[in-house]
Amino acid sequence: MNLKQIVHFIYEHSLSMYEPLSDEILDSITLAVLDGDGFRIFSTKCYHIWVRLFKCGGNICVQVSGVGGAPFRAKAQNQLYAEEILSKMVAELRAA
Repeated sequence: MNLKQIVHFIYEHSLSMYEPLSDEILDSITLAVLDGDGFRIFSTKCYHIWVRLFKCGGNICVQVSGVGGAPFRAKAQNQLYAEEILSKMVAELRAA
């Protein structure tokens, strides 16, 4: 999966809560790990910046941590696409 596209898909849900990050920081969010019912992708430059995609009840949710704020969490707006991303990314991480 293209990590940059996944990061942008998740991060776009938080733009009302966070100031946009620089392209340099967004491009550094590349360290993907399994995380409970989904996965998390950390920044290799600022470890406290990450995005997450996970199952919550019957929904797929996004969660974003940014500079100087509490993590923002929301239901993914496009549930079908979020489910596709989640399934493929978790499968890739488990296979690694």
